[in-house]
Amino acid sequence: MTDLDHLLAGLGDRPLDPRLAAIDASVFAGLEAEQRPALSRGALGVLTGLAMLGGVLATAWPAPAALGGSATPIGVPRELMPSTLLGEEP
Repeated sequence: MTDLDHLLAGLGDRPLDPRLAAIDASVFAGLEAEQRPALSRGALGVLTGLAMLGGVLATAWPAPAALGGSATPIGVPRELMPSTLLGEEP
């Protein structure tokens, strides 16, 4: 462990790398590029309107008639339901 302490102390005594002085500009340029919106406000408004219109149309569209299939969501026959296997009436 003393070797690690010695190495870290040696790093602290060394002068800074001169390339670190130029790192600020590239970091700030990257941050500025990340802050630009992916979509303009107009495009975002159009997409929002289309989504709302789709929701309204989906609720107004008549639902198809239900088929006379299984009433259970995963299609398990009523005889194999846990409540009937345990002797309880559903």
